[in-house]
Amino acid sequence: MDLKQPVPAGSSIAVKWMDLTVVTVCTLAFALNLGAILTTLLTAGFAGQRDFITYWCSGVQLVHRANPYGAGHIWQLERAAGFSLASHPLIMRNAPYALLAVYPLGFFTLRVASLIWTAAMISSAWLAVRGIARTYGGVGNRANLLAIAFAPLLSCLISGQSALFPLLGLTLFLRFVNTRPWLAGASLWLCALKPQDFVPFGVVLLAWSLWRRNWQLLLGATLSFGVSIGIVWLLDPSAWREYFSMMSAANIPDQFVPCLSTLLRVAIYPESAWLQWVPMVAGCIWGLWYLWRHPGWDWLARTPLLILVSVWTAPYSWYMDQSILLVALLPVLYRPMTRPVVWSFALLSAFVEWANLFGVPLGNKVIYPLTATAWLAWYVWATWNPPLDRSTEGHRPDSSRVTAILRTSGTTVIY
Repeated sequence: MDLKQPVPAGSSIAVKWMDLTVVTVCTLAFALNLGAILTTLLTAGFAGQRDFITYWCSGVQLVHRANPYGAGHIWQLERAAGFSLASHPLIMRNAPYALLAVYPLGFFTLRVASLIWTAAMISSAWLAVRGIARTYGGVGNRANLLAIAFAPLLSCLISGQSALFPLLGLTLFLRFVNTRPWLAGASLWLCALKPQDFVPFGVVLLAWSLWRRNWQLLLGATLSFGVSIGIVWLLDPSAWREYFSMMSAANIPDQFVPCLSTLLRVAIYPESAWLQWVPMVAGCIWGLWYLWRHPGWDWLARTPLLILVSVWTAPYSWYMDQSILLVALLPVLYRPMTRPVVWSFALLSAFVEWANLFGVPLGNKVIYPLTATAWLAWYVWATWNPPLDRSTEGHRPDSSRVTAILRTSGTTVIY
């Protein structure tokens, strides 16, 4: 992320003031969000006010061989823990294979489990950013600092949401897909913790695996899911039945989830739940066309746009899930970009951070449903412009072949 570009003498002062303003606004937003994260960890009783409470309750239920999706008992646990952010129980909606991740939490008190979960999230974020940097040639790049201050990532840490684990899973997939396909397939288990955000990606992956006959990748994925499902069955043989019963009673289509698909349904005909699936179907069709358009498919080069479209068209997705998009956005920032590109990324993230700090609810119908669109638009705009100075490429960190692809014109990346 090299900002050393020729600046007219008359505008140098304005540019310096703009640099200072952007840095100040973004640093202050990050510092305040960091304070909120520390508050969740150090303040007694705050653990019961996070979304994390639902994972802990399901773990406790599973440890006691009770229904991990049972609204009645979970509501009692949440009320006892001081959860007061909703008038109804907050129930984990991850499929039963994900119970393997929350089962250990049930052996600890809420406070200790919250600390363990947060440590796991921080570790996942650190490993993911490090893995993205190694994969795309961004080791030592200052753009990694923007990843740490990425608004969805910070919101995940504050709320205790699980999206950082799929981020790590997708990073591992990209790291090993060309060298250890069985391990890349196994890492998809982490991505499946948020399956709604990976539908077009998953469709393309399945089509590509069958086309290329990459049985090792499919075998790795099958084994990881098979083992987790088997262990959960031993813990709770009725888990799948309980899960489908909970989902049918949840009336998810009647709820407003701040994403593009919900906006489409509400704008056209709120009672027609099928409208919420239209963007996802369109995204899958586009993904298959994208695969067909590039017979020499390269996952490292094509995943950024594919995952952006997958999250953008998800039928059900919360703002924190966009932490996954670091896989797509960071490689762009590893190029020597102009100031406006870097400024716009930092300010977009800071804007949402300030919205969180000012208490804008996650159910807001203006800001959060449009954030995925904003990241996609930023990506298209940033990749459409060539790198700042081709003469600096000889000084960039050593990188893989895909880095050279991403440094070419936006046409190569987009089409």
